[in-house]
Amino acid sequence: SQIRSRVSGSSMEPNLNDGDIIVGVKSGEFETGQVCCFYYNNRLLLKRVIANAGDWVEIDADGYVYVNGEMLDEPYVTERSMGICDIEFPYQVPDGQLFVLGDHRSTSVDSRSTVVGCINVDEIVGKMFFRVWPFEDIGMVH
Repeated sequence: SQIRSRVSGSSMEPNLNDGDIIVGVKSGEFETGQVCCFYYNNRLLLKRVIANAGDWVEIDADGYVYVNGEMLDEPYVTERSMGICDIEFPYQVPDGQLFVLGDHRSTSVDSRSTVVGCINVDEIVGKMFFRVWPFEDIGMVH
């Protein structure tokens, strides 16, 4: 099935901006770097998948992310930051869950915070893959 969403807020800037309309598909499998959406407090949030169940995540003081000991290549992040974080590293992603981060790391509330935490795979609405608005930015979501 297909999902359509309007981007709201700034946690995915500069890659997705407030007012963008994106399309996604329902999926049960997620790869590192894919953008997924899920409901949190009756709002649809967009975050990037960083790690799957069983993976070990670590974020250093400069905001570089490591999964299972390997630093992630994150070309979508323009400003690295530890951001809002109250978990201890290294952190192992629980069974059936995903560790997600927003692209705007200094302001995004995501799996680094126990307020949101890891997301149950069953709660993921889908993965976002195509921007349809604005027309000048139409294309794949990277």
